[in-house]
Parts: sequence; structure tokens; C-alpha cells
Amino acid sequence: LLNGRSLWVAVVAGLGSALPSVDYLAALAVILASRASALTQIGALVVFNLTAFTFVEIPLLAYLLAPDATRRWVNGLNSWVRSR
Repeated sequence: LLNGRSLWVAVVAGLGSALPSVDYLAALAVILASRASALTQIGALVVFNLTAFTFVEIPLLAYLLAPDATRRWVNGLNSWVRSR
């Protein structure tokens, strides 16, 4: 495994998913350049993160509130995507 190509694919995929995106870095630069108060900058960063992660947060919240219904919906969506 250490000599195979799969290790390098895993390393590259890990680095690609662990490093901050260009959008995130740009948002940080804009927030810092605004010269707003520290509390306002923190609030802007929180709002940006909530907005950016909405597509992850909604299914997680749905799973916490209604796990069976969410599981059925996700399985249905998965079946639909795989059929196409």
C-alpha cells in the first residue's frame, strides 16, 4: 500500500479537502480589510461560515430532528442520482 498509487491519491485528496478554499481566504481578506471592530469581524465570519456550510448543516439538522424521514429522503435522492 505504501508503494502504490492509492496512497498518493489519498494524500492529495486529504490536502485538497483540508486546506481552506480560495473563497474562504478571500472572505477572510475582505473581512480583515474592512477595519471593522473585532466583534463585527467575528460576526461576519460566523455568518459567512453558516452560509457556506448550509448544504451540510441542513441535512445534519434534519437527521437530528427526524432521522428516519431524512434517511428515506437521502436514500431516495441517492437512488435518483445513481439512476442518472
